[in-house]
Amino acid sequence: MMRKLIANSKGHTLKEKRVIPKNLTCEACSQGKLIIRPSPAKVNKETLNFLERIQGDICGPIHPPCGTFRYFMVLIDASTRWSHVCLLSTRNQAFARLLAQIIRLRAHFPDFPLKTIRLDNAGEFTSQAFNDYCMSMGVSVEHPVAHVHTQNGLAESFIKRI
Repeated sequence: MMRKLIANSKGHTLKEKRVIPKNLTCEACSQGKLIIRPSPAKVNKETLNFLERIQGDICGPIHPPCGTFRYFMVLIDASTRWSHVCLLSTRNQAFARLLAQIIRLRAHFPDFPLKTIRLDNAGEFTSQAFNDYCMSMGVSVEHPVAHVHTQNGLAESFIKRI
């Protein structure tokens, strides 16, 4: 496929070469095939502790459904990559399941306070009740910019792997 692309192009840098290597990797072609542009690399790498920031997202409806479950929610810790997958029948269950998981994490790991949750802008996570609960627990809620999936990249890539 790559050889055909080079042969049919008018200005490709490898067209002038007589012998094209078998394991061909052209940086320009690889970047041209990306779905989205790569994010710039972070200059300062963040050092986070366990449960300092959790990222989450909901996926669905999935086809075919898994019994009565049509959605699933993922939570992933930014530092240790600890992850949790929760099956949901409806998106409305996400709020209760997330709160239950926060309570469970606080009970199991009292030495590691949950500081930040980064979730997408789904209606389940933007309600005033959710914000009030998180504020009362001392947890800040971050909502990335709509349609910028790289800001919640851990959860998005975890969903792709699943």
